[in-house]
Amino acid sequence: MTGLLLIFSRKDVNGFPSTGMNSSSLFAGRFGNGGTKASLRLISLFLIILNKWNVILQYATEISIASKPSIDNRLQWMKPAANNFKLNMDGSRSYAGVIGAGGLIRNSSGVWIKGFTHSMGVGEIVEAEAWGLYIGLKLALDLHIKRLEVESDLAIVVNLINSGNIDSHPLGTLIANCRDMIQEFDFCSIHHIHREQNFAVDILANDGI
Repeated sequence: MTGLLLIFSRKDVNGFPSTGMNSSSLFAGRFGNGGTKASLRLISLFLIILNKWNVILQYATEISIASKPSIDNRLQWMKPAANNFKLNMDGSRSYAGVIGAGGLIRNSSGVWIKGFTHSMGVGEIVEAEAWGLYIGLKLALDLHIKRLEVESDLAIVVNLINSGNIDSHPLGTLIANCRDMIQEFDFCSIHHIHREQNFAVDILANDGI
C-alpha cells in the first residue's frame, strides 16, 4: 500500500503545525505563461493554511472545554489522567472510496505533542481507522511515551483490539501488530468515544483523503 504520511508537531513557526510543506515547495516548477497553474497553487496554499487554522481552532476549543466542568462528559474531549498521554485517532472515506487517517497525541494538560495525517488509496473506513491506530501507536513509541490512553469513535476497531477474534479477519495482521505494540507500553488502554469528542482528529483524517 502506498500513501502520504505527514507528521507535525506544535512547535512549528507562526503557531502552525508543520506538515513539512512550505510555499517554496508549493510554487516550485516552471509556470511559463501558465497563469492558471499559479492561481491553482495559490488556492491550494490557501486551503492548506485554512485547514491548519481549522485544526488549531478545534484543538484550542477542546482544551478550553476540557478545562471546565460539564454535565455530560460524553460530549467533550477529556484530558488523560496525570502522567498519561492521550492518542485520539480517526479515519475518513470519500464518496469515491478514498480513505485517510489522522491522529493527535496530547499530554495530561491537553497540550499538543504530535499529530499526523495519512493519505491512503481506496478502501473501507475500518481499514483507515486501523491504520490510524497503528501509526499513532508507533508515533507514541517513537516519542518514548510509556503511559498512553487511546480513543476512537469506531467501535469495531476498539472491539477488535480488545477482544475480537482476528484469525480470519482481513485486517488480522495489522490488528495483531497493533496488539504487539500495545504490549510495549507500561500502560495502554483503548476506548470507544462519541464522535463529538473526536472533532480535532476528524479534521486531520479528512485532510488525508
